[in-house]
Amino acid sequence: MTTIPPSDAERQDAIADASQQGAPQQARAAGRRGDEDGPAVERPRHRVLRVVATALAALLALYLVGGTAAAFAIKGRSFARVATVGVATTYGTYDDWRAQAGERSQVEFESGANELTGWVYGAGNDLGLVVLVHAFGSCADRYLDVIAWFVQHGWRVLAYNGSGVEPSGGDSRQSLVQTVADLRSALAFVADDPDLKTLPLALWGHSQGGYAVTAALAFPEAERVRAAVSVSGFNNPSSIALDVIHDELGWPAYAVRPFTYLADWPDLAPDAPTAVKGINATSAAVLLVQGTADQLVDPKRYATTHFAGSIKNKAVAVIKWDVPKQRGHSTLLYSLAALKYRDQAAAADFETCLKRAKQPASQTAGAACQAKTGYDPLKANQLNADLFDQMEDFLDAGVG
Repeated sequence: MTTIPPSDAERQDAIADASQQGAPQQARAAGRRGDEDGPAVERPRHRVLRVVATALAALLALYLVGGTAAAFAIKGRSFARVATVGVATTYGTYDDWRAQAGERSQVEFESGANELTGWVYGAGNDLGLVVLVHAFGSCADRYLDVIAWFVQHGWRVLAYNGSGVEPSGGDSRQSLVQTVADLRSALAFVADDPDLKTLPLALWGHSQGGYAVTAALAFPEAERVRAAVSVSGFNNPSSIALDVIHDELGWPAYAVRPFTYLADWPDLAPDAPTAVKGINATSAAVLLVQGTADQLVDPKRYATTHFAGSIKNKAVAVIKWDVPKQRGHSTLLYSLAALKYRDQAAAADFETCLKRAKQPASQTAGAACQAKTGYDPLKANQLNADLFDQMEDFLDAGVG
């Protein structure tokens, strides 16, 4: 049979049909591997993974930036400089306590880059020297009642304002452990002062000050210390610092903790000084005083007394104060009569008057409020004689 070859028109029609039939296969192949004329088409699953990875990277960046900023901000607020000069309080002023505390002389000494201001009371007293360390956010003049007690019992007293507490230097209080550094500097000052270095040496501190007078015992500057009393003191600053963060943030505080190291927060450093380390490093007599209902330094979690089982120093004694109304963080310092007076109208009216004054209330405003309300800071801050007799006897025996 003779085969008739296709015409030119028939050949062109066949080529067109073949081209149309192969186009979908070529498109699918191009989608798999790409071709020379255009980019590959992204599969939906790959697109989702890329979006998820981008979102995770953004969240990580937000966490890093936000966590660092939060750590710096909380530290800045928590350890801001404290104004005390010319500020009226319920504790009274030096003029209120001058008759009880006696005359005082002002001294200055260096603590790192900061110049600290202190006062020496009881010139001529030779029973010994008590170096007094105030609480967090407080100042030396808020312990004029305690200073007066020791002066009247024959002690000389050095009380000073820590870093970041007016009139001492420092843009901030820096950290809880800064109070240990400040105390070490105070002890170095005592060792160089011709009028103080010959006196038997004792320490007394409350709250953060109670922590400092124990933790500082691990350092060479405390070698001459014969006795120390820690009232409402905590053992480890990291526990307190974490509580500060938690109070600010709630549960996210635990997520912020890694960034505290970037914020130069030495309280959370693994080698931060602790009360137990200091007590075990000394042969000095140490008295730990703790209220059983302390709401600031939890007796069952943070108080140094809670870690008594880890203390090896045989010259340690403990007082757990359990008198109703007196067993709090600060109330254990005061008499029942003083606490009762604080509940009376004069005290309440005085505090109201101070709050209405321009803040912080000046001592001039405080004097006006005292005159108006009849408030007596000596009655409101009368000390717990039973407890102070025990503390003073302990120090007396320790330096004797």
